[in-house]
Amino acid sequence: MLEKLSLAMLALGAAMVVIGLLWLLIVAFRCGFIKRALLPLLVVLVGAGVAIAIPVYNRLYPTPIQTTAQVFGDSITITGANKDQLGLVFGHKGWKTIQAAKAKDAPALTDEELAGLDGMNELQFLDLNDQPVTDTTLERLVKLPKLTKLYIARSRVTPDGIKQFVLENKNPDFKVNELDISGIDVPSRAVRDWKNADKTRKVNQ
Repeated sequence: MLEKLSLAMLALGAAMVVIGLLWLLIVAFRCGFIKRALLPLLVVLVGAGVAIAIPVYNRLYPTPIQTTAQVFGDSITITGANKDQLGLVFGHKGWKTIQAAKAKDAPALTDEELAGLDGMNELQFLDLNDQPVTDTTLERLVKLPKLTKLYIARSRVTPDGIKQFVLENKNPDFKVNELDISGIDVPSRAVRDWKNADKTRKVNQ
């Protein structure tokens, strides 16, 4: 909201500068000072254009989704991504790590948008902390063959969903062994039994 207001004020100010300068140019022309005033006016106009060029460009062409792919090669951050950006991300099925934990003031990701995670057969770590995802997304995620770390703290996933799709999952290909389910009131006994069944399992509850 603040960014939009800043851009609007900058555009308004720039428009006032241009109008004022054009007005000054007309007055100078009428008074016979046009030749002396032309160069300074040109400098001011160019300066005003330079001042608003970057904000206007950023508004028209938003910065692409921030990615760590250049550093890690197979990891990406999609917090705050819009639908078009998500489409590009999910069009590539080779990601091993996707960071999508909700940041302050960033738009939330929905179950419908995260349907693009289907087919992410190389994905090993997914962070959806603080996103309003539900059991619909959880049911989809447990089908990913290489997923080992799943963070869904403070989401809308239910305790029954955690039990059904994770803690009581009998699929031999199911590999999740690290969970962050903070803020989800899963019975401690169910979590403890799941951990005791495999000592490599870790849970943040």
